Amino acid sequence: MVYFFSDLDKISDTYLINYEKYVSEIRRKYSKKYKFQIDRKLSIIVFILLRVGLFREFGIRNKIEVYKHENGKPYLDGFPNLFISFSHCKNAVACGISTSNIGVDVQEYVNFDESVAERFFCSDEIKQISMDSNGFTKLWTLKESFCKYKGTGLSAKIRDVNIFDFNFSMNTLFYKSFVLSVISNTKEKVVYIDMEEINSIISDLDAYEYT
Repeated sequence: MVYFFSDLDKISDTYLINYEKYVSEIRRKYSKKYKFQIDRKLSIIVFILLRVGLFREFGIRNKIEVYKHENGKPYLDGFPNLFISFSHCKNAVACGISTSNIGVDVQEYVNFDESVAERFFCSDEIKQISMDSNGFTKLWTLKESFCKYKGTGLSAKIRDVNIFDFNFSMNTLFYKSFVLSVISNTKEKVVYIDMEEINSIISDLDAYEYT
């Protein structure tokens, strides 16, 4: 399942302070490293989406911690059979939770950029998707999702990989000004979640205690 949220303008500082009670100390400290408030907000909200998703899908209400493998791919401590993936752009966040490997990416629409296409897309990929803003952004998010699925970063070598050669599930959602793509071993549903639902669930979760 992939949880998607874009009502960031509705999250006031008061809401953010309340949400921090349900975010681990490691994530809180990590979020405070950001210079801008919007980036701090994104960092907090994606963790909240993770907790909401874990509760909805698996009934997990207890406190959790997220760490990273050496390649930067996040994992949920104590739950080796669950896989997670995070993504955010300026005005939206997404969190993927699955019992199999998963990679998620969300972006706002971007115009076709030939230099980016030549650097990161192989010719067969470009042939399969029209290079208007929809197609370009779709392919970009799929490529990013693939990198997160594999646990690798974007590099020049990614151009040599045709993602359509692989036998995994690919799903792309177009929502308002956003494009969200998912690559996983099994087809994952994308769910838009609003503040009302977040607030209705969050009080049922175990809060963290800070001194």
